[in-house]
Amino acid sequence: MPSNNLKKLADELLSEIDGLGEAELEFLLGQARILRSSLENAGDDDGIEAERGKETSAANAAAREPMRIERSSDGSSFHIVANGKWKLFASEEMTALARIALADIPPDEARLRVYRWLDRERRDVFGDLGITGPSSPALSELIGLLKASLTIAKRNSARKA
Repeated sequence: MPSNNLKKLADELLSEIDGLGEAELEFLLGQARILRSSLENAGDDDGIEAERGKETSAANAAAREPMRIERSSDGSSFHIVANGKWKLFASEEMTALARIALADIPPDEARLRVYRWLDRERRDVFGDLGITGPSSPALSELIGLLKASLTIAKRNSARKA
């Protein structure tokens, strides 16, 4: 039976989720998967040492700052900040990434397209952002962040008669 504190935390989490949009929920789900993966892969199976490893990993995962995007004051550039590293992106680069992330395509396809774009245009970010491949949790986190943080102005495609 869950402790009172666990139930209280779960209730609080559910109340915070209420009102979030699809992109925000996808981002939150990605964060939960990263945390669960960290917890499952922590430590070894040697009893107390395994428990200590799980506690340490959970503390490190909780202490890790989430990835974020910061826009320059003049809007000409952006920084993606992760793991204490700041990666500078031109406005055009962020627009290209946002177009892919916001496209009406399945999540697997979005991850693959963003990965390919980064591989072609910005290979320097892989190590700093912790992106190890198209199925990398850090890539999913980035896409969720792009969806939650950026919008693309739709051009008026109606023709004048």
